[in-house]
Amino acid sequence: MAAIIAPTRNERGNVDEFVKRTAAALGDRAIDWEVVFADDSDDDTPARVTDLAELGLPVRCVHREPHQRRDSIAGAVKAALATVSADIAAVIDADLQHPPEILPQLLGPLVAGSADFVIGTRYAPGGSAEGLTTTWRRAASRSSDLATRAMFPQYWGCTDLSSGLFAFRPGDFRDTGPSSGFKFLPEALVRCNPERVAEVPYTFEERTGGLSKATLADGVRLARALARLRLTTRRYRGVRMVSDRPPVMVLPTTR
Repeated sequence: MAAIIAPTRNERGNVDEFVKRTAAALGDRAIDWEVVFADDSDDDTPARVTDLAELGLPVRCVHREPHQRRDSIAGAVKAALATVSADIAAVIDADLQHPPEILPQLLGPLVAGSADFVIGTRYAPGGSAEGLTTTWRRAASRSSDLATRAMFPQYWGCTDLSSGLFAFRPGDFRDTGPSSGFKFLPEALVRCNPERVAEVPYTFEERTGGLSKATLADGVRLARALARLRLTTRRYRGVRMVSDRPPVMVLPTTR
C-alpha cells in the first residue's frame, strides 16, 4: 500500500486534475494506493475531495482549522501521516508543480528495496527548477538547501534538500519533536535516518492555481527547527547515495 500525501492550501481548482493524473500514473501498477490531502485550506477543497471519494476514488482529506496551522506545511503532512497505515508514502504538492507522473519512479526504489529514502531533485542532471519564477523563491530554495547541508553534512551528497517531493517508509519515521514548518524534507530525513538515499530528477513546473505556502516566517521557523534538530539528534548514520537510475525504477504493471 502506498499513501500519496498531498499538501493543499486553497487548491480546489487543482484537485480533479491532480487525482486524474495520479490515477493515470499509478492505476495500472501492481500496488494499492490512496491520496491523502493534507489540507490547510479556507476554500471548499475538502468538499471537493469528499465528492471524489463518493465517486469511489481512493482519496480522503485530513483538514486542519486555522488555529491548528501554526506549524505550516510540515505540520499538515505530519497530521496526514499519522492517519496512514501504508508501507510506503510519497509527499507531493497538489498544485501540479510536482508532476504526478513521476510517482512510479519515486516509489520504485522503495518497492524494489534498493533505497530507504527517495528525493525528487530539480538540480541533478535531467531535472529543472524552471517553476521557481521569482528571485525570492529561488533564493529561499537555495538558502534552505545550504542551511540543511551545513547542519547535517551526512546529506551533503543530496542535490535538493529543499525539495517538497520525496518518498519514504512511514514506519521509519520517528516523530520526536516540534514540526519544522514549511520544509518537511530535512525533518523527515533526520527522523527516518536512512542508510541509502536515491534521487530522481524532475522538472518543477509553474504553478497552475492555489496559494503559495511559503512565508518569511516559515523561513525563520525552518532555521530554528534545523538548529533544534541538530542539537537534539543523537544518532547519525553514514548515508550512501545510490544511483538515481537503479535497475528497477518503476513499479511492476498488472497484466
